[in-house]
Amino acid sequence: MYQYAKGEMVAALRQVVDFLNALDAEMDTDSDHLETLVKKASPAKLSILPLSRSFTYPAQTVGVVPKTVKVQFDRALEDVEWAKEYFGVKTARRVGELCFEYVWEREH
Repeated sequence: MYQYAKGEMVAALRQVVDFLNALDAEMDTDSDHLETLVKKASPAKLSILPLSRSFTYPAQTVGVVPKTVKVQFDRALEDVEWAKEYFGVKTARRVGELCFEYVWEREH
């Protein structure tokens, strides 16, 4: 019985973990689809929610993604924190993207 219950819990949790991973990955993009959904959600008592065997959320439609290459470099933490504040973003990845765009727009 324990093994069965454990398998059911793992399967249910996997769906939630997938959503949380998607939410985390969204922070590195310009999209705020999932973040908006979370902010719109209202608290509810667990006892009044209907039983469900699956956790679903509205997926955002994704267009054709162009081929890309990863550009990566290291900088001092305080410099990156300054750049996050300057650009008004939360991640170092987004800082790198915006720095690249900054140079691209001025020199290309």
